[in-house]
Amino acid sequence: MKIRLDDIPENGLEVTFSGDRNILSQALEHISSPVGVGVDPFIKGRLILRETTEGIALTGKIRASLNLLCSRCVAEFNVDRNIDLNFVVNRLSQEKHVDQETCSGEADEIIIEGFEIDVAEIILQELLLELPMNPLCREDCPGLCPNCGAMRGSGDCKCPVEEVLDPRWEKLAKLSKK
Repeated sequence: MKIRLDDIPENGLEVTFSGDRNILSQALEHISSPVGVGVDPFIKGRLILRETTEGIALTGKIRASLNLLCSRCVAEFNVDRNIDLNFVVNRLSQEKHVDQETCSGEADEIIIEGFEIDVAEIILQELLLELPMNPLCREDCPGLCPNCGAMRGSGDCKCPVEEVLDPRWEKLAKLSKK
């Protein structure tokens, strides 16, 4: 979803997402999400774009549904994420082109080329940044058994629970037993 800078009135522009429109699908075509991550393109929330002395202020709250793979048991699960957006959007101009290095270091400033803000791309990038490094279907997920491959503690896994020693510590463990 792109918004032209000329379409933002002086008193600002409010954009509401009710969850019934496909907002993120075009951005999903251009930005690849990590393996095992699915993003529902139907989002809910509200954005406000307002012209300020620093540029276009883009603020809002977005709620999106993500489909993730558990890092322990590889089960699919859904999670809702809420993100807060607070950016200043500026056009790349001749003066800024020279000073682009200092601008790109600021986390809350987005530099665009042209006269359109792709809010879907901004939202998607922020959602992907909010992903956990090791997503878990639940905090106490036992994971898969390294011996049989079934879920640990389930009826399918009959393997004895034994403490696995890292092979790098084997010799040290033998010394402590003497």
